[in-house]
Amino acid sequence: MSILLLLFQYKPVQTWAAKKATAYLSKKLGTEVKVKSLYIKPFSSVVLEDFYVLDKERDTLVHTPKLTVELNGFSVFSSISDRKLDFKLIQLDNGSFYLKNYKNKVTNLQFVLDSLKSKDTTKKCPANLDHDL
Repeated sequence: MSILLLLFQYKPVQTWAAKKATAYLSKKLGTEVKVKSLYIKPFSSVVLEDFYVLDKERDTLVHTPKLTVELNGFSVFSSISDRKLDFKLIQLDNGSFYLKNYKNKVTNLQFVLDSLKSKDTTKKCPANLDHDL
């Protein structure tokens, strides 16, 4: 693990990781996402440089020279395997966020929230079942 963290200190590795992150986010959100490079502060945060996202109308949703995402309680062993991240702080440095309200009371941010929302895969017991079997 320490070798991986050491590799992320090199600019070519950061650029490669940024391209992978850009491709993943663009596909997941269904819009254009750009990240010039990224830097990982071990077990605490990820810093994205020159980050921007277009909304569904291809207007700028967010653009910032530096986006810092601090993680809360990150564990290499459980957070990655569970595909669960708890954000402590998301900070835009000298960035801009363009929020639009549409007539149907939906914003241009809603598609991002819908795309990143976790899918509940737990099964719920019907209310009419007797639990004292």
